[in-house]
Amino acid sequence: PVSSVAVSGSGVSNGKLSLARGKSVQLTATVNPSNATNKTVTWSSSNAAIATVTGTGYVSAVKAGTATVTASAGGKSASVKVTVTDVPKQPMTVWYKPASSWKTAKVHYKANGKWTGS
Repeated sequence: PVSSVAVSGSGVSNGKLSLARGKSVQLTATVNPSNATNKTVTWSSSNAAIATVTGTGYVSAVKAGTATVTASAGGKSASVKVTVTDVPKQPMTVWYKPASSWKTAKVHYKANGKWTGS
């Protein structure tokens, strides 16, 4: 039988993980003892609107907030509290030199996944 499950991964410390919105990280579950007969791990998120997790432990930060990601095997489990932070808004300056043949210049940019403006 499984005696314990532990979760690890880049950025995990004391059962906590902080990710910026849009970032992802691969978590790993270690099942003990190493000779347990059923070491199949099931992953879940307490709030998929905040952080999603695939069946292989790949966690993606969706929006700001907190969620708990849990790895379960053989009736035992381990969890990581995931805190998702918003990406700070950054000012941007665009410099351009229009060609002499241009009558007007248009600038298009992508914000929040959508192309906007001119």
